[in-house]
Amino acid sequence: MLETRPARDIVKAIHRAALDATAWPVVLRSLEDLFDESPMALHCIDTRMKSTSIVGIGRFDPDFSSSYVDYYVGLSPWPSKILKTPFGRPRNFGNDFPSEFYKSEFYHDWVLPQDDLRGGSGLRTRSVGGKSLFFGVNMRARSLDKYQPAALRWLEVLEPHLSHAFAVNEALATLMAERSLNGLDRTQGGSPPQAPKGALLLDGNRRVLWMDPAAPRLFGSILHLDAAGRASFLNSVAQDWLEGVMTLIDGDDDLVTQRLELRSRLIGADWLLRAVPCRNGLEPSKGPSRLGFPAGYASPCLVLVLFPADSRSSPEARLRDRFGLSAVEAEIAMAIASGTGTRQLAEQRGVTINTVRNQIQSILAKTGTHSRGEIMRLISSLAPKPSMH
Repeated sequence: MLETRPARDIVKAIHRAALDATAWPVVLRSLEDLFDESPMALHCIDTRMKSTSIVGIGRFDPDFSSSYVDYYVGLSPWPSKILKTPFGRPRNFGNDFPSEFYKSEFYHDWVLPQDDLRGGSGLRTRSVGGKSLFFGVNMRARSLDKYQPAALRWLEVLEPHLSHAFAVNEALATLMAERSLNGLDRTQGGSPPQAPKGALLLDGNRRVLWMDPAAPRLFGSILHLDAAGRASFLNSVAQDWLEGVMTLIDGDDDLVTQRLELRSRLIGADWLLRAVPCRNGLEPSKGPSRLGFPAGYASPCLVLVLFPADSRSSPEARLRDRFGLSAVEAEIAMAIASGTGTRQLAEQRGVTINTVRNQIQSILAKTGTHSRGEIMRLISSLAPKPSMH
């Protein structure tokens, strides 16, 4: 099957999508051509955020697509069926609905007007970090018997390519996010008050491309993902700030190294939100925008980082802000102030004694101190003074 010209073209499109996620619509359209132009939808399933969202569409009517996102997704049986689909194994769907389905508002107002688009075939890629893609071929009732078996075979043959391409997408998003996080100390305007507690990578359409392990617990209670996968803060102040940030970074290369911050009360405490603009190396989608977003990842991107906001600021944070110490150097300075020796520091950090000595020399040079004792006195002077309440 893979020796045919259509198969080679589809595999070539999948390989392109692996490196350029804006190319997924090309894959969808190529598959649609095999199945009587049966429209396809691409869903992203994120078990960490407990969300299923549409991230790409093929030949669906734009009006029906928008109405699905805005309203009918709440009536549709598809999201629950998609979540139950096994990884890496295509399956047919749509022939097992109860009789109530054919009496429902969703069927009469959304399915029937699209030439009885009631079933089809689908494939859920293998999971990467709790995420997977679902490729759904939506077939008209008259086409089910003719095209379902063929669709199932095609999806089975293409599964390794589709799963691998998605894994590459995720790896590239991780690298981009980690590169931006590693550059936090070098952003303009100083350093954050404490170490970040959670981070997300959003594309230009506010869709979540990557998150660190702490993000689902923290952001899950303050962010909402709609049926198109777009992130919105439940807090109106934070949402207004995010929309303003997205407007500022759109097409503005001068903001790539800047940071934009908001202090707000979230999750029952005061937090600092920082947006770090970055570029994903991809061109924005050139195709028509549907559902309010191009059917693929969009450039530019930003990393959204959540910090505990301590108005008094810790000594470690003040060392970083005032003297330009890196996060590692600030941690070592704090350890020195607590009496930790050089050998013990090396053992704790899993590095050589010479590495720790070089880091201490850098701390002395940046702070203008000359001994461990002076470092201790400096840190003592940076400690927050007790409140007089």
